[in-house]
Amino acid sequence: MKTTCFATFTFVVLSLLAALPATAAQTLRHSVHHLFVQGHPLGEVIRRDEQLPNGHHKHVYELRMFLKRGSTSLQISSKVETRTDEQLHLLGFTLNKKEGDLTILSEGTVQEGVLRLKTIRGANTIAQDIPLPARTYSSLSYDFYVWRNRDSLKEFDARIFHEDLGTFADQSSQIIKKPTGYRMTHQALSMETQEQYDAKGRLQSAHTLQMDLWALVPGQRPLGATEKPLDILEVSTWKAPVLPKNLERVTYEITNTNNQDYRPYLDEFQVLKKNEKGLVRVEVRKYAPTKMPLSDAEKERLLQATALEPFEHPTIQRLAKKLQVPNAPLKTVEKVSHFVYQHITNKSLDRGAASALETFESKTGDCTEHSILASAILRAQGFPTRLVDGLVVHSGRLGYHEWLEAYIEELGFVPVDPTFDEVPAGPNRLKFAVGDSTPEGMVALGITASQLLTGLQIKVIEHQAANGDAKSRSVLPHRPK
Repeated sequence: MKTTCFATFTFVVLSLLAALPATAAQTLRHSVHHLFVQGHPLGEVIRRDEQLPNGHHKHVYELRMFLKRGSTSLQISSKVETRTDEQLHLLGFTLNKKEGDLTILSEGTVQEGVLRLKTIRGANTIAQDIPLPARTYSSLSYDFYVWRNRDSLKEFDARIFHEDLGTFADQSSQIIKKPTGYRMTHQALSMETQEQYDAKGRLQSAHTLQMDLWALVPGQRPLGATEKPLDILEVSTWKAPVLPKNLERVTYEITNTNNQDYRPYLDEFQVLKKNEKGLVRVEVRKYAPTKMPLSDAEKERLLQATALEPFEHPTIQRLAKKLQVPNAPLKTVEKVSHFVYQHITNKSLDRGAASALETFESKTGDCTEHSILASAILRAQGFPTRLVDGLVVHSGRLGYHEWLEAYIEELGFVPVDPTFDEVPAGPNRLKFAVGDSTPEGMVALGITASQLLTGLQIKVIEHQAANGDAKSRSVLPHRPK
């Protein structure tokens, strides 16, 4: 099972330095912050903003994080260097990122209103041209603009390009000036970050509420801090009953312990049964064929190639042709699921989100890689697909998971889980969010995944087997030791 976490937030520490000679870049800000999530040490972030001799700017953001997933350790490092003009509008950027054993290099240059983007993931290169509205800020230049104008701004908002995510987002900020300093509140990607500055504009703390993520100057620690690294499985796995394979329905209870707003995902198979303050019950029902017409625009969106699903590549095309069952769409989907299940022999958690090509070549991955590879093959065969993030009950545990849905005109969206080779996948899965492998879709899935870091307690309270026997089992939330 896979945990996807951490979307995007801005937190910087500010320190005005002495002016450098006119022939050199002038450092305007430089900072180091230590990161904590739920009191666990997470890593550090370094920020630097410079003015170049020609009046342009360079913004540097370096991030180093360390996570655990049970017995697996995952190190993530990333460095973004962004170039902007005198007004801080995006000119280009480079991104070097390493997630476990996956290396990503991305370069973007703005030319005549187009961001020409080239991304190298492992041995594969993807080129994209993204229309860029005039006077677009990047996430780094937006942050610097708000800080530089903190004495004159009360609020500011813009549509910005996120270099690290490769996508656009709306961001808004409120600035309150006090005798002791400044308070800034930023809203972006469905998250809120609260920052506290001293009177000289130096950031003292930044808190992203939805993930309980803190950025603090060295030497400071959040209340209840521990030296123990965060183990993702500990905060996203619960004890659960051992469920039969053939299920009619499963009822889940979600208890919210932290005053954050939790809104369950609901559709024709996932129905709200109870919603009180801090407690939600959702019944997930067995899939049944459901005619669900898709618009041409939606079909086109769910059939597009992405950096993670380059299905136009000859390798994916050959696979798609080999696995196609003529005039039998459901059998084709089953065959694709079975192929991916058998092909990925190294069920590794230490991957990040690899592309379909990388996964096919390495035969390595967790539930995300299973789903992305299956989705790419299915899209090459003409099936619109979408990714699903949520929870699965398996072997007496309830834990974070990803699967997909394939659209068949007469059947609707069929749940497909190539990690367990189940088509259609059963109601022992609780959806949190539906998305896709575009940058926007992956961000949406990641943001929803971060809810698990905010103190949700989840349990199975009832299930009904296909023979009609219902069993109610109240299982107290339990963190594995």
